[in-house]
Amino acid sequence: MAGMAVLTTSCGSSSAPPAAAPPAAAPPAPNELLAAAVAAMKSLKYYHLSVVSTDPRLSGEIDYSQTDDEASGTVGNPPLGMMFVRSDGIYLRGPDLIRALCGDMARDRVGDGWGHISRGRCHTAGPDLKGTTNCLLRHHGQLRSEGSAIFDGQEVHLLSDAGDAPGSIPSRISIAATGPPYILRQEQTGDPRPGGSDPECLQSFPAGASFPLSTTTLSRFNEPPVLPSPSNVTDLDPLVPQ
Repeated sequence: MAGMAVLTTSCGSSSAPPAAAPPAAAPPAPNELLAAAVAAMKSLKYYHLSVVSTDPRLSGEIDYSQTDDEASGTVGNPPLGMMFVRSDGIYLRGPDLIRALCGDMARDRVGDGWGHISRGRCHTAGPDLKGTTNCLLRHHGQLRSEGSAIFDGQEVHLLSDAGDAPGSIPSRISIAATGPPYILRQEQTGDPRPGGSDPECLQSFPAGASFPLSTTTLSRFNEPPVLPSPSNVTDLDPLVPQ
């Protein structure tokens, strides 16, 4: 009926205001977050690294088998060649890569085949990936939470490492906020801090030295890589000094 106010009631309703939503959980403390990320990474069998460096020779795409401590992939941007690291040394393929690391004589001897070199010869220390995540936990500076962001469509926690401890590297670290807290990206933001001689991590940076900046993206967690089986291999050790 026009002009008549209509009063509605709800049986059994309370006059109390609705309960407030519970506060959002506080993000983990930076040290706890990094420790959880390191533990998650150490539990993996395989992962992929994409490295972009201000020195194109240090860029590359690397598949890593953490179980076997073997790594393979392309080196350089654009790629100079292939590198395969395993327990018995380092295998190289590609004239440009072999020349860049071991010189003209080694390149001429190998041609388009595979060359083998012991770790520590030429300029092939080889990526020590097995200790990477453990060393990240042991060798870092002051950590600070930078909040959250979206990386590659996924929410991440952001950490910054001041790089103010001996042997540490200033960097920004992106850690998955959902699912296992894998490290998805590590961006170097400055030169390493001199010092740090951990025998496992082998981080020792001379004072005043400048290093190329790099950004490493990690992906393909626990996806088994296809590792090469080098054949027709030329031994390069006799051609290069220790």
